[in-house]
Amino acid sequence: AGYYSSRTQLKGLTRDGEAVAHAVESLYSLAKVVPTKIDLTATFDKIFPLRLANADVQHHDGVTGTSMIWVVQMYEDDIVGGISSSLSAAADIISQWVGSPTNNNIPLVPLSSAPFKDASQGAVVIFNQLAWQRDEIISIPLPFEHVSVSDSSGRSIPSQINPQYINNTENPYTLFFRVSIPPFGFQTYFLTQPSSSSNLGAAFVGKSQILNLEEDTVIENSYLAVTISADTGRISNITNKRSSSSVAVDQNILQYESLKSGAYVFNPAGVAAPLSSIPPKSIIISGPIVTEIYQVFECDEADASYVKQNIRLFQGNGTEDIENFLEIVHALGVLPSSSELVSSFATNMQTYMQFTTDDNGFEYQQRQTIPSNPIESNYYPFIYSSFITDYTNQLTMIADRSHGVSSQQNGQIETMVHRNPNMGDGDGPWLDDTDIVFPVLRVLFDTPVDSKLPARKQPILLNFPLVSFVAPNAEASNWETSSNQFLSDNISQSIHVLSLYSLDTNTTRTILRLTHLFAKGEHPEYSKPVELDITKMFNNLSVKSVQETTLTANQVISASVSQPITLQPKDIRTFIIKFN
Repeated sequence: AGYYSSRTQLKGLTRDGEAVAHAVESLYSLAKVVPTKIDLTATFDKIFPLRLANADVQHHDGVTGTSMIWVVQMYEDDIVGGISSSLSAAADIISQWVGSPTNNNIPLVPLSSAPFKDASQGAVVIFNQLAWQRDEIISIPLPFEHVSVSDSSGRSIPSQINPQYINNTENPYTLFFRVSIPPFGFQTYFLTQPSSSSNLGAAFVGKSQILNLEEDTVIENSYLAVTISADTGRISNITNKRSSSSVAVDQNILQYESLKSGAYVFNPAGVAAPLSSIPPKSIIISGPIVTEIYQVFECDEADASYVKQNIRLFQGNGTEDIENFLEIVHALGVLPSSSELVSSFATNMQTYMQFTTDDNGFEYQQRQTIPSNPIESNYYPFIYSSFITDYTNQLTMIADRSHGVSSQQNGQIETMVHRNPNMGDGDGPWLDDTDIVFPVLRVLFDTPVDSKLPARKQPILLNFPLVSFVAPNAEASNWETSSNQFLSDNISQSIHVLSLYSLDTNTTRTILRLTHLFAKGEHPEYSKPVELDITKMFNNLSVKSVQETTLTANQVISASVSQPITLQPKDIRTFIIKFN
């Protein structure tokens, strides 16, 4: 069970590579039919290295984290290089679609290249790689504290800027504001620094204060209320305000001591113990967009604190995709030897040590812990989501990378978030993982029925994020085209576009791969078959022909597919479409 969680950084990069490829391949496919002046062959050459890197890491000793360290470093270097090259290609493409009256296009750079380091203002173009309208809170790292946000019409956008306490080496602040991005489309927002004479319209500046442990602290939005205990300093209760349900919970970081663990095998010396016997040191930052609680766990047996986490609860004026989850961003490392960490949620739910995982990120499988078996034999892979339920309420974990998950007690669920045995297990390479990693968990709490849609949708939103590009020092007055939408609005939330993938550089032949997210009988509404007319999916783009193929698109099933098609629960169907 060790390899479910080995090499946490590589597992995160693998997911990042998948997400960037999904976005950039979609943009490249659209660039071949939406007028641009880009060199399609040169742009494809920028994208191709990420195709190779993503393929290589699927080796059975790749994403599992069971390779020798120099091979792990090769995988990571190839993915990082492929992401950088692909995002550069994506910036080139979107630059062709945003223009000014005096210049046919405006050069953009990926947000990840820290464009605000030498710029005091700029335009941010945000691309939505999914088939659904997305209303979300986006975060942008910044080197300065005072900033105003506006849309393309000049309307001021409410925003908040907080000091950054985790991974803040280059940008000491994080800007948060709400965006609304159409399906397979982009929208532009403008950042400016207010004049010294007036801060009108400036982002709310979040003020830090030490969390008061004299009484319980409650943070809430219109959907959830989360209590931080005065006794433990940790999450002690989650209430769903819509269903009026509450669960007593103790969220804690526990540590297993390695006995004979390695890259393949998780073999602990005994049960997991709390990392610290004292409450974590906590700083709270409140504001109109997000409340953050930074926590540092003082480790009883170490000189340094190698475990931190940031608890976030967003405000979205009732928008479920923004408000129905609690987000925990961990900052873990460098771990001492013989250390394997889990993020544990111990609740008062009667679950009888049953829990559910997503098998290969596809179908749910119920698991039953057998107490007489070794601890490690009750661990299972957790790809996107895992949950516990007492059939009245459901507590769901959503992850940004694969982990191991287990339920070691009644009402408890734990996710292994990082491991450094610094030993070998006799079956594979020595595992000495000195990376500092930042795994993210989103936590949902609702009735089982009302958990079904967010438990399927939130993994897609988290793992296929909005992609941002920046035109440093650009002003709204120089902007002519600020938004576009390439997909129609009528795609069901049951349907996910798995692939929009160009077959070559010379034609418009494109792989379109669609999946129905829900299983039969899983949800009274979203498990129904979905009809979809592929020829009407795209905005202002004409589809000339539709062929259906096998999953890998190498054999034709039907040379001409009549419309509309029907996607049954859990279908994955692959088509080759040709645009006019």
